Amino acid sequence: MKYTITDLERQSQKGRSVIYYHFQCMEDFYFELFEKYIIAEVTKGCSSYEELVVSVVDFILSNKILCQNLANLSNILNKPDYLLNKFASCFNKFELPDNKLKPSQYHLMGGIVHTIQTWFEKDLKLTKVEMVDQLLEQGDLLRNYLK
Repeated sequence: MKYTITDLERQSQKGRSVIYYHFQCMEDFYFELFEKYIIAEVTKGCSSYEELVVSVVDFILSNKILCQNLANLSNILNKPDYLLNKFASCFNKFELPDNKLKPSQYHLMGGIVHTIQTWFEKDLKLTKVEMVDQLLEQGDLLRNYLK
């Protein structure tokens, strides 16, 4: 199921002309939403990678349609580095404050991104516990590699 301009109109209680004044297309809306709302929402109150993982999984499960559309959009636009950079930034903040990943090492986040992409490709069929466990395992692998 797609989240459409009509859904956005209904939920925001704004007219289509107001929406198109701010966003040329739904892709613009999704990226603006991701940058200004979703990232702030999922990182709020988190002080560790583990807390962040649980927050991300909870957010996705609570907003399945929106998140599935956002995941599909990131594939359509062929921006694989976009998600790698976002995860690397969060991982740096929570796990490596003194020894940050260098941009040349961001590819190491690929396992985390791949795990989430696979979850979306399988229509979010894994349970919360299974998904959290897989993401925590990926974080542990990365932490051990960087030691």
